[in-house]
Amino acid sequence: MEVERLYVVDLDSQKIIKSSKVCHGIGSGQTSIPSKFSNTPNSKTSSKGVMRTGESYQGNWGYAMRVDGLQDINSNARSRAIVFHNAEVQHTPYSW
Repeated sequence: MEVERLYVVDLDSQKIIKSSKVCHGIGSGQTSIPSKFSNTPNSKTSSKGVMRTGESYQGNWGYAMRVDGLQDINSNARSRAIVFHNAEVQHTPYSW
């Protein structure tokens, strides 16, 4: 069962402005629900927690945004190159 796990929040109005289903890192498990999370480089797992979007760019999967982790559990998000990108063009439900 896929569930919406990404929430974009407008901090000024304190309202959710978008929610979405997301793919997860292949190291987080090969089902639609991730079972492992990590902040460790090269683990290929998803990170939990609050993140701030950074700069956008055109990548292999089109429009993408870099993110910065705002908590101890995701403080390596930038150095791990965790990004938000379009998943519709991927060939698997998992991301690297």
